[in-house]
Amino acid sequence: MIAVPQVRAVTLKGYIEVARFVGLDPYATLAEAGLSPSGLEDAEARLPAAPVAKLIEDSARLSGCESFGILMQECRTYESLGPSALLFERLPNIRTVLAQISDYRRHMNDLFDVQLGDDDEHPTIEFFHRPDFASIQTINMTVAMAHIALTGASGRMWRPTAVHFHHPAPRDASIFRRFFPAPIHFESSFNGFECSPESLDRPLPGASAQMAENARRLLDGVDLPPEDAPVSDRVIRSIMLFLPSGRATLEEVARSVDTTPRDLQRKLEREGRTFADLLNDARRELSQRYLTNDRQPLTTVAELTGYASPGSFSRWFVTEFGIAPGAWRRSLNVASPQVC
Repeated sequence: MIAVPQVRAVTLKGYIEVARFVGLDPYATLAEAGLSPSGLEDAEARLPAAPVAKLIEDSARLSGCESFGILMQECRTYESLGPSALLFERLPNIRTVLAQISDYRRHMNDLFDVQLGDDDEHPTIEFFHRPDFASIQTINMTVAMAHIALTGASGRMWRPTAVHFHHPAPRDASIFRRFFPAPIHFESSFNGFECSPESLDRPLPGASAQMAENARRLLDGVDLPPEDAPVSDRVIRSIMLFLPSGRATLEEVARSVDTTPRDLQRKLEREGRTFADLLNDARRELSQRYLTNDRQPLTTVAELTGYASPGSFSRWFVTEFGIAPGAWRRSLNVASPQVC
C-alpha cells in the first residue's frame, strides 16, 4: 500500500500556461496549494498527489472552466509520457499496451488503474481511481492522457468509437469534442473508452520485442537526472493553448511566459529555436490530432490551426507531410478500416 500517493511532476508541466489562459494567477494558486514552480522543472520528479489534485480542482472552480483538466492535456504530447513512451510504441498491439500501462502505472502516477471490459464483442477500456482521487478533473486528465498514450503508441491509428465519463456534461463541452475524435457520453457507468475488438490486436507500426525489452530495463533501472525545462517547452505549450482561438501571437505567448517579445526571441535564439519553428511544430501536432476526428470538417481544422482558409491550410499541410490533409485522413481509415 502506498503511504503517500504521488504523481510525476510532468502532470503539472503546462499548469502555468493553462492557468493564465483561463484568467488565474498560477503562482498564487500554486502557493496556495503548497507547490513551488521550481518543483515542476524536472519532469520525472515525484510530487505528492493530494495537493496536485486539489490544485487542478480548485483551478477549475475558481476559473469557471469545467474543461480545465482537458486543457491541461491538450497542450501535452505523447513524448511527455517520458520513458514509458519508449516502451508503449514498441509493443505488439494495444491490448499489450494496456497491460503494460497497468504494470508500469507507478511510472506515471499512483492514482489509477486500467482494465479491459469482459465483453469481447464490444470491448471497453475502463479507468479506476482511488476513491480519494476520483474527482472530475483528475478523471478527465487520466482519460485524456490515456487517449494521447494509445494514439501515440499506435502511430495515430487507434481511435475510440466512444468516450465515456461518469460525471455530468459540462455547460460547454466544445473542448471535449475538440480533443476526442469520437462521440462523448456523460453520466455513463464508467470512465474510459469503447473500441472495436480488432483494434486491440492489430499490429502496431513500431513493434519490436528487443526494443520493448530495452525500454523495460530503462523503466526498471534508470533514474533520469533532473534538468531545467527550456523556455521553448513553455512556449510551445502556450502556442498549443492559444492556437485554436487564433491568439498564438508572439506578443500573447511572451506575456504568458512572463517576458517581452524581444526577450523571448533572444532566449529562443540561445536554444537554437525561433518562434516560427515552435508555431510550426505546434501546428504539426495539432493538425494531426484534429484530423483523426472524422467529424471535424477541414474548414474547422484549418481554423483551429490558425489558417484563414482551408486552401492555405492544405498548402501548408502538403509542404509539411507531402500529402493533402483529406488524403492523410483517408489513409488512416484505409489502413484501419475498423479502427476504434
